[in-house]
Amino acid sequence: MSVLKTPPPGRKEIETHVVRFNEMHIKDAIENEMRRGGQTFFVVPRIAHIEKNCEMLLRLVPKARISVAHGKSLCVCVCVFLCVHY
Repeated sequence: MSVLKTPPPGRKEIETHVVRFNEMHIKDAIENEMRRGGQTFFVVPRIAHIEKNCEMLLRLVPKARISVAHGKSLCVCVCVFLCVHY
């Protein structure tokens, strides 16, 4: 694992927000990032929920392109990232 203490030149620092689930907050955050040419990473705790969350994101932000990556380790930890970009 590598850790970046500062963002690469020309990049903004990563902002992480943990808030109560609200579709309008999600929509606003994604659209804000799309306006500035950035990316949004949407973390889903269960692989089984990928499709449902992709559908929700596309409903909220129809112009978004969504890429999915997931991994499952031997200790049954699962991380799913939905990368939303314009």
